[in-house]
Parts: sequence; C-alpha cells; structure tokens
Amino acid sequence: MGGRPLGVGASLAKQRYGRRASLTARLCGFAFSLTMPLALLIAEAGRITFDPTSLSQTLARIAFGTEALPIGLTWLVQTSPDGNLVYGDAQLFPETPALFRLIIRLEAEEWKAVLDELLPSASFADWIEDTAYGLDLWLDGKGSLSQVSYDLTQLKARALSDNGLRAVRIGFEVLPTCTPVQISAELGDARTSPLDSELLALPCALPLPRAEDQFYAYAGTVPELVEGMRDSFTLAEALKPNEDPSTEPSFESARGALSWARALTRLAPLLPATLLAAILVLEVRSWTELAGRWSPLLEVGGLIVMAVALARLEILRLALKAVPEGQALVRETLFEAGSAVAAEMVWPLLVRGAAALVLGIALRAYSASAKRRGNALVGPGPAVAAE
Repeated sequence: MGGRPLGVGASLAKQRYGRRASLTARLCGFAFSLTMPLALLIAEAGRITFDPTSLSQTLARIAFGTEALPIGLTWLVQTSPDGNLVYGDAQLFPETPALFRLIIRLEAEEWKAVLDELLPSASFADWIEDTAYGLDLWLDGKGSLSQVSYDLTQLKARALSDNGLRAVRIGFEVLPTCTPVQISAELGDARTSPLDSELLALPCALPLPRAEDQFYAYAGTVPELVEGMRDSFTLAEALKPNEDPSTEPSFESARGALSWARALTRLAPLLPATLLAAILVLEVRSWTELAGRWSPLLEVGGLIVMAVALARLEILRLALKAVPEGQALVRETLFEAGSAVAAEMVWPLLVRGAAALVLGIALRAYSASAKRRGNALVGPGPAVAAE
C-alpha cells in the first residue's frame, strides 16, 4: 500500500502542533506585555476607589492639596446671559439675589479664600472620611446613604462670626466700582441716602466712604440665609436633593454597577497571570526554558509600568485633550483632581514595575547561567575531541 508511514504522519502532526503552540505562546507574550501595565493601573484605581482608607486619603489630597474644589465651584456658578446658572443646581447656592450676585463673580482664588473662612479643615476632613467609609458600608449592603450625614453647625456658626464678614468682604471686593452715571441711573433721587434694598440692587460697588454701608447691607443678609439652613444633611439628600426626605432614594442600579466594577478591579491582575501560565503550558519544558521565556516579558512589562508612572501628568494632559476647548474650567478641574489621584498611584506602580523588572533580570541571569553549566557538562564536540 502507498502513502506515508504512520510514524511520519504523526511526526508531521506533532510539528504542526508545535508551530501552532509556539505562535500562540508568542501572541500570549505580546498580550502580556500590553495587559500587565493596564491590569496594574486598573488594580491601583480600584484600590484608590474602593478601599475607604485610600479613598479618604485621595479625596483629602484633592481637597487640600489642589485647586480642584475652588475651580469646580467657579465652573458650577457660571451664568448664562439671562442670569441663570448654566451647570450648577440653584438649590446649591443662596437664593438671595444680593449674595448670588457676589457668588457668580468669584474666581478660583476667591473661592479658596471663602472656603478657608467658612469651612473648618477638620470638619471637611471628617466629611471626607465619613463619606469614604459610608460608601464602603453601603456598597457591602451593610448601611444606607442616608446614614452618612454632614454637620453644618460649625459652618453656620462661622458664617455668623467674623469669618462670615471676611467671606462677604472677599465677594464684595470683586464687584466693579460704580461710575457716576451708574449711581445716578440706579439710585436716582435716593443716591444721597439709599435704603439697604437699593444698595443691594446695585450691580456695582459704591466708592468710599459709602461702600462700607453697601458692604454691611450685604452682610446683613447672611443671618436670614443661615436661619434658613438645616443643621445637617445626608449623602442621599446631596445626591438626590429633589427627593422627599422622608423616603429612602433607591440607588440599587448604582450599587450593582459599582459592585461589578470593584470585582473587575480585583480580578484584573489575573489576566496577565493567566497569559504567563498559558506560555508555561504551551512552550516551556524546563526551569531554564521558563526563565528564558518569562524574563523578557517581565522586563518589558516592568519598564512600561514604570514609564507610565513617571509620565503620568503628560498622559493625563493628552487624555484631557478630549475635553472641548470651551470647557477650560472643566479641563483644569479634572487635571487638578487627576494629578492628585496619579500622585497616590505613582509609588505603588513604580514599586511593582521595578519588582517585575528585577525579577525579569534575575530570570535572565539564571537562564544564562544554566545554559553555561549545560554547555560545560556536554564538553567539546567530537571533532575537537579527536584533535
């Protein structure tokens, strides 16, 4: 009978399998070099987001170490030509027209000064910590967002003290000075002894000495505003301010999505580990071969992780180019917040990248040493021995 011997066919099939296995292993190696940095980034983002201690530290860094909060408030109080808020919810800001006129003129630097006067750092730090741990309990189904509350009593007390006067002064000083034409047009016959309501209706600041009367007219609206404020509010009310406070808002869809996200961040490192295991199964037959196959992958992956950590701000700037040009404040806020988050991630990423690089170098050294020992045991070839 014709045809190839059975042993030859089996040998060819084995060679084809070996080529496919080798190609698959190389593809797994390429995928590992790309997925390892991504997996570590996802895992670090998950740690910062879902670990309450890390989250509170990151939020504190954003609040106290960057300009993200004052820049964000500047963005929220932008108004349209008809005087309405473009982005912010009107419930977040005083409905008193006079104070609102001051608020919408504040820039980031003035907002920072106002926050320093009205919001004690200790109270704000407590709010951050309570939020982080409250979210963790809610995500685990052990608490509700209504249990996370924020005490406003210190804020109200400072608003009625000299701190409040200084905060109003900061806002008052951003008003443009009235021209004689404006004073005559706005006050008319009352320009010699205007009422407080007339002073507050001015879109500008009177020149000295009458500017002080106008300033105290603004300051006089603060007690009424403070009296209308509650002593506390909950996280659920902050997220859904228009809901009936007697009912518990439903956030089940958000809880489900966040639970899935937390699970994915924890499982992310398994992907590169699975790829390494696939290379082991497909192509590796000895410890020396294992070291030779894994060493370049770990070296390249470690270098990429370290490069990403060191170039974090440039990567963030490139990512924020997707923000429309007209949203400069949004871009600036996101950059400030993103740089704080990146600062929390940089050292863990550098350590993990360096560890992968060192392990890769060690495996390469082991592989080279094992090959030298193997060559020494084999000895010189037959031709050399005959000589």
